[in-house]
Amino acid sequence: MKAYRSLLIVVSSTLVVACAHTPDVTVGYYMPLSKVSIKAVRTVACDSNDRPIVATTVTPEVKHEANTAERQLIPFKKLQGAFADSDVKVELTEDGRLKGVNGSSVGQGEVALKAAMTLAAVVLGIDGGATTYKAECDHVRKAGGDKPVTLSYRLDVDLDLSDRQAMTAEETSDNYASTFGAAIGEICAVVVKEPAPLKPVVYSEQAGDVLLKLRQPGTASIFVTGGEGVVCTKHGGKATVLWQGKVPVSQFGTEYGLPVPRAVMFGKQAFAVSIAESGAIGSLQYASNTGAAQAMGAGSAALTALQGETATQKAAELKAQADVIAQQQRWVTCNADPKNCK
Repeated sequence: MKAYRSLLIVVSSTLVVACAHTPDVTVGYYMPLSKVSIKAVRTVACDSNDRPIVATTVTPEVKHEANTAERQLIPFKKLQGAFADSDVKVELTEDGRLKGVNGSSVGQGEVALKAAMTLAAVVLGIDGGATTYKAECDHVRKAGGDKPVTLSYRLDVDLDLSDRQAMTAEETSDNYASTFGAAIGEICAVVVKEPAPLKPVVYSEQAGDVLLKLRQPGTASIFVTGGEGVVCTKHGGKATVLWQGKVPVSQFGTEYGLPVPRAVMFGKQAFAVSIAESGAIGSLQYASNTGAAQAMGAGSAALTALQGETATQKAAELKAQADVIAQQQRWVTCNADPKNCK
């Protein structure tokens, strides 16, 4: 009997000594903030009747950064269960956004980061008019040496502004834009906010739950227009739509909570989530000791679009933009002077 009691004491002591505890650590992270910029390249020539021929390439870009005004917390201590500890790994981007969380009471799963979000589009079109501009066309010919002149523009879009926003000629093109700007008109951008998206995960919060505060990105439609006589702050002119499309905007999204499971006493469970730069869920998995798992992957076209593109795709895109500029120049030359089309 005494030996039995001694055995119990030894076993109990071993449990106490071996029991590890998750430190009382709280990890902070920031919600994403989306910024949209638009670049445009215009190639200009004039025909023999002093009518401007203009081709425009529009490339919108989306970047996501940490919104330091929106800080969320993950309390590690609350994830610990009776007789078990949670193994939780939190990954953050360099600026403090949540990149992924992978927690399990046994083992570690995979967390993947998607490429940074970049939307790109190339549109080639005519935004020149039929009005004669003798003085402006003389400047075009002088500036280009009888070859087309290329101008570049940029706009950091104010996503909260519904009025037309004018793109600004970059420093190397500012003189050209001032000299024959009346002939080619301004380039304008208009932002239309789309309805907020639905929550990707629906969950009824219970007392004591540990929730990741996330936001499903919203979207905004952007229209880029330009043409002869177009002034962004006024009505009128022969406006042509040069590009239109939807871009993901984190701050226009819908907030929701994603539950992180506590450690279990027996068996095992796993939890893994990867998060795109925009804040969209790339993949989500819950698994229990039964071997059953529920997972959500980036399978839909809309969600895949939010993840971004690979470095290879981006390099190919940049090469394509350079090729388009060369084609712009050829196209403008052919339309301005068909006899010298090469």
